[in-house]
Amino acid sequence: MPYPFTIRFMVAMAAMVLSIAYFGYERYLAATDPMRAEKPRLRAESSTALAKLSPSRVVMFGTSWCPYCAQARALFAQHGISYVEFDIERHHEGAQFAKEHLKLRTIPNIVVGSRLLVGFSETEILAALKEN
Repeated sequence: MPYPFTIRFMVAMAAMVLSIAYFGYERYLAATDPMRAEKPRLRAESSTALAKLSPSRVVMFGTSWCPYCAQARALFAQHGISYVEFDIERHHEGAQFAKEHLKLRTIPNIVVGSRLLVGFSETEILAALKEN
């Protein structure tokens, strides 16, 4: 009788090979590597509404007490990046925009150009700034 581990390993390998063959290697990498995944972007109507709210290229939706928002502020200051911040607890229009267009429940939400970044990731923020 074959070893159970060998059977499980073979099934897992077959599933991986079939998914690569079916979806393509790039899609497989995007599904398994979050840094390669498609980057979320604002829809055209959301970009237009945001432009009315703020002309800045970098906009952050956050709160005063959020530690990740503080890290984003520090990163912006460190690199001399000008940005506009909307405190969703104090700024009604910013909170309304975040609720209607971003539909996210985490903070910070950072928009760089048309790219939407959820949470704080120094590498993603810097990559988005280079991209735009």
